Amino acid sequence: MFKNYFLIALRIINRQKMYSILNIAGLAIGMAAFLLIALYTQYELGFDRYHQNADRIYRMVREDRTLTPAPLGPALTESFADVEAVARIIQDKNTLISRGDAHFLEAEFYWAGADIFKIFSLPFIHGDPESALKNPSSIVISQSTARKYFGDQNPLGETLNVDDRMDFKVTGVFADMPANSHFLMDVIVPYEDYFKATGNDITNWNSNFTYTYFMLRDGASSVALQGDIHRVIEIPLLEKYGVPKPYPEAFYFVQSIKDIHLNSHREQEISVNNDMMYILLFSSIAVLILFIACINYVNLTTARSTRRGREVGMRKVVGAQRIQLIQQFMGESFFLILLALALTMMIISLVLPVFNNLVERQLSMASMAEPQFLLMIVATVMFVSLLAGGYPAINISGFKPITILQGVLATGKKGRSLRNTLVLFQFSVTIALFICTLTINNQLEFVNSYDVGYSKDNIINVKIRDGAVRRNIEAIKTELLQSPDVVGITASGRLPNDIDGFTSRALNPRLPDQEFTIYYNTADYDFVDLYDIQIVEGRNFSRDLMSDQQGVFLVNEAAVRAGEWESPLQQTMTHWSGETGKVVGVMKDFHLRSLHSPIEPLYIFLAPENFSYLSLKVKPTGIPATLEYVEAVLKKFSPNFPFEYAFFDQEFAKAYHPEQRMVNIFSSFAILAIIVACLGLFGLSAFTAQQRTREIGIRKVMGASVARITVLLSREFIRWVILANLIAWPVAYVVMDRWLQNFTLQAGQSPWYFLLAAVMALVIAVLTVSVLSVRAASASPIKALRHEQ
Repeated sequence: MFKNYFLIALRIINRQKMYSILNIAGLAIGMAAFLLIALYTQYELGFDRYHQNADRIYRMVREDRTLTPAPLGPALTESFADVEAVARIIQDKNTLISRGDAHFLEAEFYWAGADIFKIFSLPFIHGDPESALKNPSSIVISQSTARKYFGDQNPLGETLNVDDRMDFKVTGVFADMPANSHFLMDVIVPYEDYFKATGNDITNWNSNFTYTYFMLRDGASSVALQGDIHRVIEIPLLEKYGVPKPYPEAFYFVQSIKDIHLNSHREQEISVNNDMMYILLFSSIAVLILFIACINYVNLTTARSTRRGREVGMRKVVGAQRIQLIQQFMGESFFLILLALALTMMIISLVLPVFNNLVERQLSMASMAEPQFLLMIVATVMFVSLLAGGYPAINISGFKPITILQGVLATGKKGRSLRNTLVLFQFSVTIALFICTLTINNQLEFVNSYDVGYSKDNIINVKIRDGAVRRNIEAIKTELLQSPDVVGITASGRLPNDIDGFTSRALNPRLPDQEFTIYYNTADYDFVDLYDIQIVEGRNFSRDLMSDQQGVFLVNEAAVRAGEWESPLQQTMTHWSGETGKVVGVMKDFHLRSLHSPIEPLYIFLAPENFSYLSLKVKPTGIPATLEYVEAVLKKFSPNFPFEYAFFDQEFAKAYHPEQRMVNIFSSFAILAIIVACLGLFGLSAFTAQQRTREIGIRKVMGASVARITVLLSREFIRWVILANLIAWPVAYVVMDRWLQNFTLQAGQSPWYFLLAAVMALVIAVLTVSVLSVRAASASPIKALRHEQ
């Protein structure tokens, strides 16, 4: 039986080459798009789930921020018996690690508590995880880091230097963490050593720079823990600091590790997370493209069903049952789908590197051989077989033998209505994708060109990690400014687009007990001028005033509004570290982070020697030579630290990188949807032209022009494409309106994009249909009149 289906399918492919190619190609493209997105989705949903106790691992977060005070970890273990282990982590990106003359900046450097190896599944290659971080000055490294420093030798007992000032002994080597982790660790040193190195107070509840992870005992409820935190930890803490009643609502929250990557978008995340909304959008697009491909198959198969009418009639006359005919046609469809699947795998292997660049992941074909994904492939084939092959099989097998053999079988209005409806759906999806792509791209252009309140052009930011640079900053500035290409220099704790440090202050004289959050930055005298930040009241920091050297403040307009200050220049403020000074100027509001966030109250404290960045405004010509000069000057004072720099406008654009990636994916899959829809439209127009061959001949004999016949053949499809716009427009508008709510400032939705999408769809449809319509209209009328239906 199956051999018979196979032979019949081969004959059909050979007899109807163009339609078979269109069917196989359309299904292959649709399945390739679907499986690629499925591969990506599986990877994203698998973040952090490789940990053996992933169901019991949680993170504490504070309101809408992820950093917590150091004492919170011990308070959890002391107050809750269900907390089995706590790991406190401090992230220190790009830390200098040295072994002899070899110096590297390690991007994934962490100070962590000894229980981190109890909580996270980090298999050890060398050393004992139970004791690896128990002793001070221990260091545990990943396998790839060990290979970088020590080759293939066992590094236990060897010494590594951190930041050119602290020696640590290697006590363990662990296997590299999987890439689908919400944070990666390559170097880990004891958490307590951080406080010895910096002099910070490990018992201070007011300093928030620790990520707190914990593991519950098996069977314990995180919901119950969350309900007790306010009563057991927060209220005693509020009482200790004299906060008057009524106490504010809970501000510590429990978060499952499995929810972090796709569902956590708080400030100070340990790394950049993805968004479940994007996963759902991409998955929806993949399903829609697969559905469009199935629609093509259904349309072409049912449209050409009359060609097999006599075969069905003869089989029924000689006794074939309808179920047997359904099995036959389903078998033929299944064989074509298997051919399409083989082509799908070839397409995936070819485009996977491009797709990896698009989604910024390292997916591999090997992942498709995993049992879970093999089941996905089998399910996809079965789904496509039922959807694409089921209806045509039921439809064709239902032909009445007497009607067929009398030669009066016609497709009828019902068949045409189905095909038109499916074409309508195809182009509705395609048009909606096109509108979304244009709108997202427009918003990205808007945020990149929007006046955020400071200059972005021709500024180079240099990351400073060496204390020698801070001690010699004035000498370094003097030497750098000797270059005619360096226009200005400033030093600051943070860059103006990435100010995430904050403190709570009671700044309203009429409400001395009412605190509000205010963000802060430290900077030298030239910060405001170099970044072209406008002073709207008062003055900038001044070298000429001795009083400024004691520490003074600039505030933004949002801080003045929050403090309800009538005379801001008469106010006294206190920096988070305890220094007190006068407000000397009010800055015009500027965006402290991306346009996703509103403008917050801000102060800048004058601290010329407390900085992490040097910002240089340079001339736009001769940039490579300028960078070489800057590197040479810094190397004189900091020979071991690598030269790290970035262009500020590029760093600014990184804040919208997830949206840029989204528009790239939307664009790519919108093009795929258009291609698949056009394949189906091309096949249908070819069938229509063939079906109306004799009519075309008669019209030509009667004097109809080629243009007139082309319009006649095209207008039915064009009508449905126009209607598809009316369906796609409101859908795209609603989806994009919801997406734009993620931005505090929006470019809006331009009506021109909706019109452009309509024109695009019409042009594509007209060109696709006209290719065959013109060919049919140009054929000899004599041959047309001899054509047999």
